[in-house]
Amino acid sequence: MVCLTVLILGWMVSSKINDCLNAVKEPTDKVVENIKDAMETVKAKAAEIFGGIGDWEKVEIDCKTESGVGRVVRMYSLYENEIQVEYVYSTTWGGSTKRLALKEKYKVRYGIDASLEGWQASWISPNEIKLDKICPVVISCQRMGELVIEENDGLWNKIQPAEREWAQKELDAQAEARANKNEEAFASVKNEVIRGLNRDKFMRFRM
Repeated sequence: MVCLTVLILGWMVSSKINDCLNAVKEPTDKVVENIKDAMETVKAKAAEIFGGIGDWEKVEIDCKTESGVGRVVRMYSLYENEIQVEYVYSTTWGGSTKRLALKEKYKVRYGIDASLEGWQASWISPNEIKLDKICPVVISCQRMGELVIEENDGLWNKIQPAEREWAQKELDAQAEARANKNEEAFASVKNEVIRGLNRDKFMRFRM
């Protein structure tokens, strides 16, 4: 009788432990499964909401790969601003100084790659997704308005056409560098992403 009682108690304890383990395993498996398809859900919603509908623009740009071959990349343009850039070139030769100053406005467009490359997302609840990583990019940085040029030739040190062309390229490079360091603009894109995705009334997104 004692042995039977011990066996029954042992079976009950073992059964209880297995129930607990299964209770832990089931939600863990579900979380893994949900994390796996969270990004697919985000991609589908982004394509539905940002794909040329409403306040946003869908654009295609030519990108150079490492091999030098171009490829067309689809972008969602979500935010734009204007910057004014100045570049000064000055050199002295034989006591004669020449100076070239350029000033121009640029329109910069920011957005996201439609493929959402580099993004990360995870489920918080059955209808809420947390975007762990959003990757905004500069889509374009284009000249606008009138280019202001101030030239001062030296007595015998004259500005050459090649120097004007080079200075314009340097101006463009400075504009692109400034655009890529604009953290406020990148933050605006992230906020616009969340605002746009949350137009879906059945799903919630947050950072």
